[in-house]
Amino acid sequence: MAENEIVDARGLYCPVPLLRLKRRLRDLPAGRRVVLIATDPAAPLDVLAFCNIEGHAYLGEKALPGGVFEIAVAVGRVL
Repeated sequence: MAENEIVDARGLYCPVPLLRLKRRLRDLPAGRRVVLIATDPAAPLDVLAFCNIEGHAYLGEKALPGGVFEIAVAVGRVL
């Protein structure tokens, strides 16, 4: 099984983390997993809403020390 794709958006604020994630998802096949690493406190909610609208699977989030979030997504359909 292939490793997760990583999108590192630490230090960036809305809407940049979501835009970087969206750009990366566009190039991946359905089912591929991507982890967004972000420090923007709004990123988990932004990504959840984006996934609901665009048909991707929101796999959850993990809060790490230092205000960092790891947000996992699986590609649902081609954007």
